[in-house]
Amino acid sequence: MSWDESFRLSAVLAAKISKSYKPDIIIGIARGGWVPARNLCDLLDVHDLASIKIEHWGKAAMPTGKAVIKYGIEADIAGKNVLVVDDITDTGESVKAALAYIKKKNPKSLKSATLMHVSGCPVIPDFYAETVKGWKWIIFPWNVMEDVERFTRELLSSNRPLSSSEISSGFLRFYNLSLSPADTAKALQEIARRGVIRKVGEKWAKVRR
Repeated sequence: MSWDESFRLSAVLAAKISKSYKPDIIIGIARGGWVPARNLCDLLDVHDLASIKIEHWGKAAMPTGKAVIKYGIEADIAGKNVLVVDDITDTGESVKAALAYIKKKNPKSLKSATLMHVSGCPVIPDFYAETVKGWKWIIFPWNVMEDVERFTRELLSSNRPLSSSEISSGFLRFYNLSLSPADTAKALQEIARRGVIRKVGEKWAKVRR
């Protein structure tokens, strides 16, 4: 997803929220909900912004267990209208955990909002900009390198070096991710700079730890 598209979705979401709800504070679920939460603050004229860190996803596109609150909030939200924001509800566990945690702080009202909602997810946010039919992994612009790095690790897990074109083909075959040769090259160079992969002749190999 491009930055422009993510902001468009934020604007669509803000328009829906403004018809029926006026939050006093917005709480973004870190890390995916940070950017949408900040956009909504601007679009809804909300000046109080906080965040909570929830860990749920491990390997990209692979859910790992129950959502857990890693870092909470110190802000006093008792008696306030609170809007919790994330980028997407896929399993819904992150939003579910956030709402349960925040309810204990006695807000006046509590609503949830996401840019995208996967159809069939048991947790349905109060507001969402767009429905995704069937589960899929969405790569938002704020986590591109993170996901590409993890996909690259997976492709090189057999310890067999692969060329840039083979890695690019693997992105498309296994993850339905289409990157141009130039973007693939830039990504691989950055991943190598991080010490995750190294060049072996004209191919790439995973660095053994």
